[in-house]
Amino acid sequence: MNHTYSRIACLSLSLWASTIFADAKPLDTSNIPNDSVSVSKLEAAHGAITHELSLGEAKLAILRATITNRKVKWILEEEGKDYMVFRWDYSRQTIYTRIEYNEKYVQMKYAGASEGFLCDINIDGICYDNESRKYYSYMHRLKKSLTKVLQS
Repeated sequence: MNHTYSRIACLSLSLWASTIFADAKPLDTSNIPNDSVSVSKLEAAHGAITHELSLGEAKLAILRATITNRKVKWILEEEGKDYMVFRWDYSRQTIYTRIEYNEKYVQMKYAGASEGFLCDINIDGICYDNESRKYYSYMHRLKKSLTKVLQS
């Protein structure tokens, strides 16, 4: 698939999906689908981060975390009420991540990707099985940055 076309398709998917995702909340690991990755990988990528900030402060913290994330620069693609969609490009690959936030939690959700990082089992933005296990590592790095900024 053409890289530009896949980016457009992923962004279109994320815009359409923005109306169906649930609010940020703790990850429910009681009913994980078969063929899912481990609970620890799910928590690392999609587990909710608690905070005690106002919505404006949480939004600013998310923006700071995405630009200070070590080695990876996330680009803001879209923003709406209590969520932002970021894009990460690396070696002709693209990952879209929707970051939802409310008065208690911040949570990263899968919003699309180019070939190589497609999610095979995606339920409400939680990617239970990705083509590349590196996806969970990349999301874990972003979550560490978010946690550091949100809880400092």
